Amino acid sequence: MAEAQNKKKGSAKGKKVKKGSPTKRSFFFKPATLILALLTTLLLVLGIVYLARVQHWFSTPVGEHKERKSPVAVEPVKEKKKLAGKKASLPAEEYHNIPRTRREGQELLLGDQGPLVAIIVDDLGADLAMMEDFLGLKLNLTAAVLPNVPHARAVAELAHADGREVLLHVPMEPRDYPTVDPGEEALMVDLSTAEVQRRLRSYLQTVPWVVGVNNHMGSRFTESRVGMRGVLQILKEQGLFFVDSRTTAESVVIAEAEGMEIAHAERDLFLDNDINEEAIRRQIRKLIGIAREQGSAIGICHPHLETIAALKKEAHGFVAAGVKLVPVSALLH
Repeated sequence: MAEAQNKKKGSAKGKKVKKGSPTKRSFFFKPATLILALLTTLLLVLGIVYLARVQHWFSTPVGEHKERKSPVAVEPVKEKKKLAGKKASLPAEEYHNIPRTRREGQELLLGDQGPLVAIIVDDLGADLAMMEDFLGLKLNLTAAVLPNVPHARAVAELAHADGREVLLHVPMEPRDYPTVDPGEEALMVDLSTAEVQRRLRSYLQTVPWVVGVNNHMGSRFTESRVGMRGVLQILKEQGLFFVDSRTTAESVVIAEAEGMEIAHAERDLFLDNDINEEAIRRQIRKLIGIAREQGSAIGICHPHLETIAALKKEAHGFVAAGVKLVPVSALLH
């Protein structure tokens, strides 16, 4: 009996489940559980990535979406806002109104229908929309286009297509360089004549439909006889004229142009050196007065919203005063 009981106990011990057998494994070590955990983790990661992309799409600035759809249409608007906000874009030493000196025997230009006025819009080429606004005034303005700005060619094409004269607005070294920067590839007094002429030829290839040239800044360069002779030589070869913006009283442009028998003219008045609409309107009326007094006058303005507004409000004044707006080529000596 005892022996039978001992065999029964031994048999029970032999049937004892070994540690680690499938029937005693933890829930967390079941293969199905591991696979489920991995799938859950993968789905979670994919969900996070998807949400991040969705958030990026919805947080993209509105302007960026517009640029992707129509970059050409949006860009000028941005530039116009930037230009409109720049109130100190004209360095005073380059754009103050130096009195013009008339030489003895210099004829007064007078049209058959009365006094003549030419208005040059400088610094064009950075903003297509701004050019369109000037053309929308329906005034006979002359467009002076910078060669080193993004839309130089397009602005020149636009002006020419609308019947406006196009000048190449040549960046030249000012007295306060480098504090005042005339822009990339400007004509500098320490350049050789060959380099000055190379840069000028390059400009002329950039801006189409050019009939003449005027200077952007240049209070130092236009005082240099050597520098200006290099410029005027190219203009004479290509049958172009030069309008002196007259940014310095010591300019040699007119004297050199006369000596080389090149058609030329010079600015009488800057209209918007004070970028204030009422101040610009007064300058326009002053320009009309100069034209009535001396037979003709040349004004220069710049691409500012205030300038456009002033010209629009004073447009009737030209007709009322009996003054005719003409391209600047009509006032050459």
